[in-house]
Amino acid sequence: MNNLINKILLIVLSITIIYGCNNNESNNYMLVSGKIDGLRKGKLYLQQFVDSVFVSIDSTVVNNEFEFNLGTEIIEPDIYYLYLDKVDGDSVNDRIKFFGDTGEITINSRLITFDTNAEISGSKNQTLMEEYRLIIRKFNLENLDLLEIYYDSQINGNNKRFDSVNDAIDNLVIPLRRTVEIFALRQYFHEINSEDIISWENCLRNMKIACLENTTNKIIEYDIEFHRLIVERSNIVDINTIWNLLISRVKGHFMRNYHKYGDPMEIYYEHEAILSMFKTGKLDAAIQILESNIE
Repeated sequence: MNNLINKILLIVLSITIIYGCNNNESNNYMLVSGKIDGLRKGKLYLQQFVDSVFVSIDSTVVNNEFEFNLGTEIIEPDIYYLYLDKVDGDSVNDRIKFFGDTGEITINSRLITFDTNAEISGSKNQTLMEEYRLIIRKFNLENLDLLEIYYDSQINGNNKRFDSVNDAIDNLVIPLRRTVEIFALRQYFHEINSEDIISWENCLRNMKIACLENTTNKIIEYDIEFHRLIVERSNIVDINTIWNLLISRVKGHFMRNYHKYGDPMEIYYEHEAILSMFKTGKLDAAIQILESNIE
């Protein structure tokens, strides 16, 4: 009897949530639903990572039911987590990371491979998120071997090998940097405001002076600052963390490729063109010109 009542309440709640999502007053609602095969008992939490702590936004008890529904009002796309408390005292591998957005997001998985076997659909940004996660995984695995060779070649004075390792590391960093910046830009492009434009214009003003004076360190500083503004504007912690890890490699790459510019002002003109495209409001064109600048 209690099980039947629970089912009825779940159906009523689901209808209420779906109605709310379709209501004009609830256009910012995110519904997270799905199925966890093999789950007999436990509790699911919808969470965000705020100030170094996981904060639960919604939760539901699972008792002999595979399906679940969770939801929350959402101001802007952001990183969310689906946390499973299996009531076994072990929190390892119990959290699925996904990119939350308005509308309905479906997460299906299995109890025995909860975080590694998750299938996520409904979030337009999830594909991009998976893309940069794959690059990060590749970067972490390959970079360990490369760093070992890198330091070994420094110790033994093998300059040729040292240069080849630098190139190999750049080949890992550049695609990651490109993915991160494009991912960040997509999140807020149509919300770019006058304050954002002023920040970029101030950066460009300083960059132009550095280019005219041919001051390499200052040019690098303002080049990086311009792109940092792109990433930080997204207000996504993970994105900013990845970007900060890339900074030292970006500087090294710029130093090694500085000679390709016959006139330092070419650097300024490239970034001026990026900002000009931002001002047009054309996302695809803005991504294309930004992508061509990161090489």
